[in-house]
Amino acid sequence: MLRRAVYFFIFFAIVAENPADNVYDKKWSTFLEPVGDFLFRNLPIKIPPIDFVILAILLAAFRSPGARANRARTFDRTVYVCFASLLLPISWGLITDGDPRQVFWQMHQLMMVPLLTLVFSWALRMPRDLHGLGQAVVAAALYRALMAVIFRFVIVPDLPEKPPHMTTHSDTMLFVLGLVIFVSRFLEKRTLKDFALLVGLGGFLALAILVNNRRLAYVSFAVSIAVMYVLFPSGRAKRVVNYALLAAIPLLAIYLAVGWESGSTVFKPARSIATMFGQNEDTSSETRNIENFNLIQTWKHNPILGTGWGHEYDEVNVAYSIAEAFPQYRYIPHNSALGLWAFTGLVGATGVWSIFSIGIFFAARTYRAAKKADHRTAAAAAACMILVYVIQAYGDMGFASWTGAVLMAASLATINRLSVAVGAWPKTTRALPKVAVSEASPASRA
Repeated sequence: MLRRAVYFFIFFAIVAENPADNVYDKKWSTFLEPVGDFLFRNLPIKIPPIDFVILAILLAAFRSPGARANRARTFDRTVYVCFASLLLPISWGLITDGDPRQVFWQMHQLMMVPLLTLVFSWALRMPRDLHGLGQAVVAAALYRALMAVIFRFVIVPDLPEKPPHMTTHSDTMLFVLGLVIFVSRFLEKRTLKDFALLVGLGGFLALAILVNNRRLAYVSFAVSIAVMYVLFPSGRAKRVVNYALLAAIPLLAIYLAVGWESGSTVFKPARSIATMFGQNEDTSSETRNIENFNLIQTWKHNPILGTGWGHEYDEVNVAYSIAEAFPQYRYIPHNSALGLWAFTGLVGATGVWSIFSIGIFFAARTYRAAKKADHRTAAAAAACMILVYVIQAYGDMGFASWTGAVLMAASLATINRLSVAVGAWPKTTRALPKVAVSEASPASRA
């Protein structure tokens, strides 16, 4: 029962239409809009109901048998360090006259990463529950992909100016992770069935990435491919991959050269990559560069502790003002990664960042120790998700995303449990007590 509740929570927390995410550019709504309104609309006490849902699951998971057994103690400690590193800057921010009303909005979703990691680690038993967790994530990705395609080709096919995204910015992480799961599964199993799933369902997710029109998706997927390549063991299969990559380099070079300044839809990935390297930057890219500069200058004023939560970043250089559309833009910058350093300093950011670095380390160890293809697929996907989350944080408010928080926590919980299950790391000592069998018992006589 608890496992199913977690699966349903993961699915609906991702696909329910969060009003704050500007889903479908506010030009369409589906039957899940009421679910999103229920989960994410703030109550009079300024806390969304989803927090109370998480609290209920947390209490049930904490009391479940074996919740704190068979997990990596080192990983648990890292989760606690991350949690404390987010809490401590609250005091520092309030001492230095920060606005307590803004603290909640600045760190709420990011705080959910360590909290949900604990919840999922307590509730799920790896590898027994791995299949259901993967199904929930892939189902969410395919559902949102279907909605993106319907919105693009049925709801708004003839708009003179296309919306900035078909679903949400955060779905970049969801689509990429879903595609990564299909790619990794095929690389590990190499069966006709998995090839068909990659071409069919994976291809559909690739189409969703294309129509959703978020350039970070191409970078995220390229980085994920690089991670899977590094993790993939040496052997005949990797030699085939090496030959394929060598053959693809000239084709890729030609594609980038032709599409670098092309306006054609076919060359959209190449065009998106070009803008990231300063070629024909649009207004959005120029504004982000100015914001990055301002965040770095803010961090320099107190590199050890930062400003603390509740403060705005220093607007040394003023870009195009978005205050009318987004009054909190200096509290919640687009570059969440640099914002974390500006607000929490070296101490806080290092503590938070530890969960990413330790997560990658555990994922790599788990992948190498795993004997089953499903376990290696899960470890590779989790490693990729960590980097995809960081990329999204750097480029598009990733730390303020519910989708990112849920996917990240699910990946970290998978690594925590799976690393012990496959023997990549010693388990905690808090195992379930063994029941002694007396000599007089029927079991002993048998």
